[in-house]
Amino acid sequence: MNYRTKILLTISCVAVAAGCSSGEPATSTGSSSSAASANAPAAVDPAETIKGYFEAAGNLDFDAMEANAAPGSPAALYAKSRRIIDVDGTTATSVQTTATEAVLDWGNDSQYTFNDFQFDDTGKLVTWTTSPGGPLAPRIQEFNKTVRVGTTKIQFVGQYVANDGALVLPIRVSNPSSQQVRLAPRNYVNPNGRQLSTDITQGDTTGVMEMAPKARDIGYISTSKGGKPNGRLTVYTYDEDGYTIAEKVISLK
Repeated sequence: MNYRTKILLTISCVAVAAGCSSGEPATSTGSSSSAASANAPAAVDPAETIKGYFEAAGNLDFDAMEANAAPGSPAALYAKSRRIIDVDGTTATSVQTTATEAVLDWGNDSQYTFNDFQFDDTGKLVTWTTSPGGPLAPRIQEFNKTVRVGTTKIQFVGQYVANDGALVLPIRVSNPSSQQVRLAPRNYVNPNGRQLSTDITQGDTTGVMEMAPKARDIGYISTSKGGKPNGRLTVYTYDEDGYTIAEKVISLK
């Protein structure tokens, strides 16, 4: 999807003197457009948007990220995903922004450069290109689906191909039962049939999601490199003794 930065046009209303001098009543042709302009949101300086969004990203301030993103845009979806993926994440060691670029560094050779920004007509961020990673828009999509695996409820809240090429699926999970449940993915199959290994992360724990009785939590499922959206995911639940409770193949379309 290509986005263009829109140019705001200021319309000047000019009174026609000849009409006034003729004695005919003047017609107010610009009143409605003037009122609309007065009620329109003021455009934000894109440089301030970049600074606000990426400083918030580095500091894990997800509310500020969403406030600087155009509603429904890839940038807004990214903020929504990060709210779950990085709820227990690490803040960036360095954030540098200019009018055309943002550089976030987490140390240990984990540095990303963001540029080629696109904005909506109010100056809010729509999308960008990451190095490494590539354009954001083709790699992220809104996806809302709720399924049950046995009694355990899983809500998917997006699909995002990360900068390293792994498909990331942020999830909200609830266990309404009176017993402890463990949740784990078994495998993922791309739309082209390629099978990939999977993992699940809950806070600082990977490999399995532990759900106490009547508990709710958030986490994310990720594939190995090469994951594509809209495939098939197999997940299963099992009890404290390792016995499988339920298993389900989930279509992510």
